[in-house]
Amino acid sequence: MNQSNTRYFWLSAEQMRRMQPFFPKMRGRPRSNDCKVLSGIIYVKRNRLRWQDAPAVYDPYKTLYNRFARSFNWSTPIPPYCLRQR
Repeated sequence: MNQSNTRYFWLSAEQMRRMQPFFPKMRGRPRSNDCKVLSGIIYVKRNRLRWQDAPAVYDPYKTLYNRFARSFNWSTPIPPYCLRQR
């Protein structure tokens, strides 16, 4: 990661591997990068930002919000060990 991206939150490859079972199966139109979008959602929520204030490095804010509101299965809680840093 270059120096300009160090202030942003990024999930590690290991965290994404543990999160894979929680993402919906691929069908229809190709989706945006899951790691980028989920990292953006976490960044917005951690910093208590409005969706419109999400940094562009994560994807358009509408993509982040739509994935947060519709695509991600929030009825299944994410186990804390999935997001734990090692």
